[in-house]
Amino acid sequence: GVLTNSLVAALLASFAALLAVAAPAVSAEQLLEGGHWERAVGALPICVLALVFHNVVPAVARALRGEVRAIQLAVLIGSVVPLLIFILWDGAILGVPVPAAAPAADALVASAEGAAAAAQVVA
Repeated sequence: GVLTNSLVAALLASFAALLAVAAPAVSAEQLLEGGHWERAVGALPICVLALVFHNVVPAVARALRGEVRAIQLAVLIGSVVPLLIFILWDGAILGVPVPAAAPAADALVASAEGAAAAAQVVA
């Protein structure tokens, strides 16, 4: 119990820190402009699978001793929290504009080279 709660708190704190770092760079225009909405249909199975939790309902029901209201509340909260995290993370990632002079592939290469250099310094 205590270890699990501590680890969940650490996870939420690290997520909040990542969002705090990304938030100043998020552009509302970037989130609302353009996009390739025709590709959204292909992403739906991934979105649905990211929020699958039905396999834990029996364990939750046992833990809550079959109390229907408590089980409903746990399932509701257990659905809404991951959905909010998913939406916030997507907003943070998709809302940061990529400089026009640096195509995505160049940014990935630069990132990989920087990570390799950092790994060599540590080693």
